[in-house]
Amino acid sequence: MSPVVARLPKITENISSQLDSIRGLAAISVVIGHANQVLLAPFYERLSPWLGLLAQSSVMIFFVLSGFLIGKSISSNIAKNGGALSLKKYLGDRIIRIWPPLLLSIALLILLYQIAPFVFASGSRAFLSMPGHALARQEFTYEPMQLLGAAVAVNGFFTDTPNSNGALWSLSIEVWYYLLAAIVAWPKRWWKLASIPAVAALLYVGWNNDQFYYYLPVWWAGYLISILHNRSVLPPAKYLWLAATVFLFPAIFFATKTLTVEDARTAWHFLVLYNIATGLCFSAILALILVGSAKFTTIFRSAAPYSYTLYIIHMPILLFLFGIVQPWMQRSVLLCPLIAVGSVVCIIAIARLAALVVENRNKVKSFFIHAAI
Repeated sequence: MSPVVARLPKITENISSQLDSIRGLAAISVVIGHANQVLLAPFYERLSPWLGLLAQSSVMIFFVLSGFLIGKSISSNIAKNGGALSLKKYLGDRIIRIWPPLLLSIALLILLYQIAPFVFASGSRAFLSMPGHALARQEFTYEPMQLLGAAVAVNGFFTDTPNSNGALWSLSIEVWYYLLAAIVAWPKRWWKLASIPAVAALLYVGWNNDQFYYYLPVWWAGYLISILHNRSVLPPAKYLWLAATVFLFPAIFFATKTLTVEDARTAWHFLVLYNIATGLCFSAILALILVGSAKFTTIFRSAAPYSYTLYIIHMPILLFLFGIVQPWMQRSVLLCPLIAVGSVVCIIAIARLAALVVENRNKVKSFFIHAAI
């Protein structure tokens, strides 16, 4: 399923800015949701369900944008390489994009794990006990096999996702979607037949991670939109508005069920359905933006260059900060929101600085070249 055509339509600078702004806001929303979960929820729980849904829907936005941008990347790759996908270029771009921030997040987690006993109020890596209050985590943990699994993007498939960086659950799924897209878009003679068992094998292994299948339609909705956009055959705006509405109402219904059902397992299944409906609703909105029938503010576009780094480093930093400031928050409820806001600002600043290196493709390429030499 190659999204390439003879002449690819360009995404205007204005639309690109809107998509960047959406990506930046989604990353910040995830951080706010987790800041509430780690720092505020133990003291004030009322916001948690709503901010939790906000964080979940933001991840679905990431999935849709990821599918769309990968579709665009593959189409550009094929157009520049005589009508055939350059697998070397495709994989090289993905490695440069994914692994520098990912390895930074793993190194950061290990570093914070080592420092924690010296700065945590408990004098260990455990958080202070709070009877009657639910903590996001009981302690700051470090499992070598979990980190190794995350480093090679098999967490959730063959290893558990690192407990102190739960945000990594979605990254491994995305990487496997990238691989699936490459297999499908590389139709070289003999590979047309060989790709069938390759796809089957990948889907078979995917059974180890239910969420790989749950969110497959969300990611591929974004990919499909890239194909339709390349061919200038996106549906008329009235049908896209109808599609957005059709998925919006189930999303509201599933959100309500998620918040009201008492059984945790049943609530989780409703959450999955909410995520799928939300993702498909946003895919229709993305198409509306592409055809110029919907607009999104560009205020948050400056956050796009560090949004990925922000997403994968924020959770261990939040847990680390909580271990330090927990006694102060217990003494004064008024300090809690101030500390939460300050923590979010601090994490954004760290991500912004780190991204200047790990999300700078030229610097990363230069590093690999010097390392090879």
